[in-house]
Amino acid sequence: MLRAGRGLPAVVSVRALVSAAFVGAEVLLPLLLVHERHLSPGGAGLILTVGALGWSGASWVRGRNLLHLSHAGYVRLGGGLLALGMVGAAVLVLPAVPAGVGMAFWVLSGSGMGLVYPTLSVLTLELAAPHEQGSASSALQVADAVAAAVASTATGALLWTLHDIVGLPAYAAVLGLTGLLAMMTVLLAGRTRLVRQ
Repeated sequence: MLRAGRGLPAVVSVRALVSAAFVGAEVLLPLLLVHERHLSPGGAGLILTVGALGWSGASWVRGRNLLHLSHAGYVRLGGGLLALGMVGAAVLVLPAVPAGVGMAFWVLSGSGMGLVYPTLSVLTLELAAPHEQGSASSALQVADAVAAAVASTATGALLWTLHDIVGLPAYAAVLGLTGLLAMMTVLLAGRTRLVRQ
C-alpha cells in the first residue's frame, strides 16, 4: 500500500490520501472563518454543509454513471476537484474575498469526494477475490480512519507552528498542502486499474 502498487494497494493508498486531504482541510475551514474572518459558527457551518451537499450530489451522479467515465476517470476527476476546491478555499485568507467564494470552492471539494469515495468502494469489491472482499474493505476503512486522524493532528500542528511565524498566510500554506495530497490521487488514478489477481 505504501508504494501504491497496482490494483488494491493503489485503491487503499488513494483512499488514505483523499481522507487525509479532505479532513485536513475541513478542520481548518471553521477555524479560518470564525477566528480570522469573524463569521458566526452558523455561517462557517453553512459553508461545510454546502460542501456536504456537493458530496451528495456528486455521489448521485457517480451512482448513475452520468459522466460515462471509467473508474480511474472518476478517481482522476474527483481528485482534481478536491484539489481545486482546497487550493481555491485558500483565497479566504484575503480579507477582501467574500466568504461565498470559499463556499463555492468547498462545493468543488465535496463534489470531488462524492466522485472518489463510491468509486473506491466499487473498485475494492471488483479487485478483491470474493473470499478477500471483507479484508479488503476493512483495509479501506482502516486507511480512511488512520489517515483522517493523522491529517487532523498534523494540519493543526503545522498551522499553529506556521501561524506563529507568518500569521494568516499559514492557513493558505496548509490548505495548499492538503491540495497537493489530493492532487496525488490524480497521479495515482491509473494505478487503480488491474484485473483481479
